[in-house]
Amino acid sequence: MIKRLIFACFVLFPELIISQTAQDSTYLKTLADSAFNLIYVNLDSARSLATEVIHLAQEKEMFSHEMDARLTLGYTWYGEYQFDEAIEIFTEGLKMAQTEKAPGIETRFINALAMVYEQKGDFRKALDYYKKGVAIDRQLNDTAGISISLGNLANTYQELGEIDTAISLQKEAILIREKRKDPKVHNNYSNLGTIYHQTGRYDLAIEYYLKGATLRDSLGEVLLEAYNYSNLAALFSKLKNHQKSIYYLEKAETIFLEGDYLRELGKLFAQRNRISTNRRLRQSRIVI
Repeated sequence: MIKRLIFACFVLFPELIISQTAQDSTYLKTLADSAFNLIYVNLDSARSLATEVIHLAQEKEMFSHEMDARLTLGYTWYGEYQFDEAIEIFTEGLKMAQTEKAPGIETRFINALAMVYEQKGDFRKALDYYKKGVAIDRQLNDTAGISISLGNLANTYQELGEIDTAISLQKEAILIREKRKDPKVHNNYSNLGTIYHQTGRYDLAIEYYLKGATLRDSLGEVLLEAYNYSNLAALFSKLKNHQKSIYYLEKAETIFLEGDYLRELGKLFAQRNRISTNRRLRQSRIVI
């Protein structure tokens, strides 16, 4: 009887430990995801829950969940423009990831730091971090990470006025994402459209704005789709094609009204008033 009990303990106890570990992991992941989602609702609540998850993850020795929560904690300070606090947390997380030799987690903190420095206007430092992220992603052959980092690099080069480099990087990101059938390629289409728009290459801007809008429509990303239409309206207004400008304004307006996006509606009405005023002035000049 005793031998049977001992045998049962040897067989069942490891299974119980594995089962409990899996439950703990699922629970912590749920909490960590909830903390991240709270960023869009209440930063204080997100910060409080992220801090709780960090302590729980440390107790359970679950490093990846702790790192998820540390990222969220940094983002709560970033969301309040408390950049020094965000940098401190992201830097600490980066050092921990490096100590644990976890390059996949390391790149997440590198990109977070790059994002903060970009927001601060320190584009050269942001560029350095984004380049480090791309290098690690390439070593890991992480095509998803590479495409994200390339897009971020492109945006930073655009801010620095290095337009040809920005275009080249966006195109490389697009090729990777199209090959992977990654739906988030709509971001690269739209960002490339913005570059062409700002540099006066309007035919290409229209092409990529429409590509982005079409894909966003199919994905149900209606707010982002509306931004594309708003950009198209501004572009056609610049081209003095007021009919098409109003057409895209109305498409954006419909989305903003249906989604009750009041702030975006206010911006859109101001944009529409400018177009209408310019149109009246143009017609007056023709009459005169």
